[in-house]
Amino acid sequence: MSGTRYIGSGKKYRVYTEEEKRQVRQTDMIEFLGRYEGFTFIRTGNSYTCKEHDSFVIKADRQRWVWNSRNNMNKDGQGLNVLDYLEKIKGYSWQDAMAFMLGEENRTIARTAPAAATSKKEEKKEFVLPEKDTAAYRQVFAYLTQTRCIDKSVVNYCVKNDLIYQEGLYKNCVFVGYDENGTAKFAESKVTNTFYKKFNINVTGSDKRYSFKIANQLENTDKTKIYVFEAPVDLLSHCTLYLMSEQKRAKAENRPANNDIWLYQNRLSLSGKSDVALAKYLELYPETKEIHLCLDNDEWGRKAAKEIAAKFGADNKYKMVIHSVKMGKDYNECLQLAVNPDRVSQDTKQEKQENVSQDTNLHNSNDIDDRDNDLVIDNTTQRSR
Repeated sequence: MSGTRYIGSGKKYRVYTEEEKRQVRQTDMIEFLGRYEGFTFIRTGNSYTCKEHDSFVIKADRQRWVWNSRNNMNKDGQGLNVLDYLEKIKGYSWQDAMAFMLGEENRTIARTAPAAATSKKEEKKEFVLPEKDTAAYRQVFAYLTQTRCIDKSVVNYCVKNDLIYQEGLYKNCVFVGYDENGTAKFAESKVTNTFYKKFNINVTGSDKRYSFKIANQLENTDKTKIYVFEAPVDLLSHCTLYLMSEQKRAKAENRPANNDIWLYQNRLSLSGKSDVALAKYLELYPETKEIHLCLDNDEWGRKAAKEIAAKFGADNKYKMVIHSVKMGKDYNECLQLAVNPDRVSQDTKQEKQENVSQDTNLHNSNDIDDRDNDLVIDNTTQRSR
């Protein structure tokens, strides 16, 4: 059970769940060290030897390791997983190592008040945004534009309007959600260390009804439609795909591109699959007539989309549209495959065919399956713009 505990000195520490610890311990050491340290490894029998330090070996399971030149009677040069590496080689405490891998912001933990006489259920958690890195947002910009292939103009717009910022301690990407009065009520922290593929973490005290969105930014925005995603990165990927489509059409029609076109649509991230943010959005914007569900194109995403469509489309108040990406399992993967077509492997093609086959069941219901025919996939490399 996760939570905050206190040691004899009164110092606070985080209690991690068994699932969190299991996920961190299963981190691929070769991928981790390649991204974090720049190390490269070659296969030697049943293990992997580091080119830069030939006494450093990763075992066949890609988790256990031994650094023979650093080994001694205390076994400081060997470990079972990435936590041992961070503790023994990098000098992290166990708490700091877990926080680093999970992308958590320790100061959020420090704000949690000691347990009072009231029950834990009665304890109200204060929402405080993680401290902003006032110097720059270079790591967040690189992560979003290079790793995630999101257009730099989309990222710059979000940073300028305080929708995204770089957190100060771990340089994570923080997505902010605001209420109807423009007050921040929600924040979602995304790890920019891509060697560890962890779901986004909601900042303590966040009100999920006000999750990340880009809505009604321009006067000519179509207020009757809302596009709904599971995660902020998919939302931004959809923005980028729209921009890419416009740029391709403009080039074909020999006219200047409208680079604000992606702002003409309203978009909302659910921060998962719960519909509480959608319900709040519809309350705030009663002029909405169409709900376009753009959830992940996997078993759970399709299931959630059908459930949300059935719930909000029951009385025919809203037109429900379920979208399926042309490539990959979600909009960011589709975007990455669009700007880097060489990444389209046979496995990806096979997965796409399986998804098409599974989605045919949607046609037997009241839902609408729309494969985003309004989005023109352009293979222009993102980094060249």
